[in-house]
Amino acid sequence: MSNVIISPYSFDSVTQTIINFDLSTTSGWTFNGATIGINTGSEYLYGDSDINDNRGTSEIQSGFTLSDEKWIARMKYDIVTYTSPATNNNGQLYFGLTNVDNSTGVLGTRDGLGIIARCGSGASLGIGYADNSGWYNTSFTGSSAVPSVTTYYAQLQRSSSTSANLKFYSDSGFSSLVDTVTQSISATLTGLNYITLGSWDHASLRTVGVQISDIVIYDNYSSVP
Repeated sequence: MSNVIISPYSFDSVTQTIINFDLSTTSGWTFNGATIGINTGSEYLYGDSDINDNRGTSEIQSGFTLSDEKWIARMKYDIVTYTSPATNNNGQLYFGLTNVDNSTGVLGTRDGLGIIARCGSGASLGIGYADNSGWYNTSFTGSSAVPSVTTYYAQLQRSSSTSANLKFYSDSGFSSLVDTVTQSISATLTGLNYITLGSWDHASLRTVGVQISDIVIYDNYSSVP
């Protein structure tokens, strides 16, 4: 049984689709590495930029290709661990939508748009995209929502072929806004049909760990219905 639940709607000849992810099962997901996975009991996707599990990944094919112009993804984004010693480089986690699976790791070439968490001297939390490049080489815009042990409710939106934004809220109703960041993107960022989580320790003792749940994608929507 797949854990991708697709609900299509038609309005004025435009198909709008709501996609829910049932995290009570690992069916359909592919995992690589011990620190990336799904807790099916508590129903969340988890990941950690652990130096002992460099470049762990997970992904699931969403079942169809998202619009190249407008969609919205919402989720609970819970930062559960954060360490930042004063040595070495920056551990990083990448969560988002891509046009390929993660079989080549986070350094593999892809188109992708997502949330990036970095710890260390370059500690930041924000939006980034890869345009025919690896996640590690993304164009990135940081938020004032810093990576600390905190629960955020995140909304990632592609608002046009060349623009995207990320909003962090402090409540599950998505009403108490913490910060908004916008990112200009390339119109060649197309064909996104995988939801992925990947880590890169970057030879670092610094780590950031997240639990992501309640993932819903609204394809071909400009606002959440």
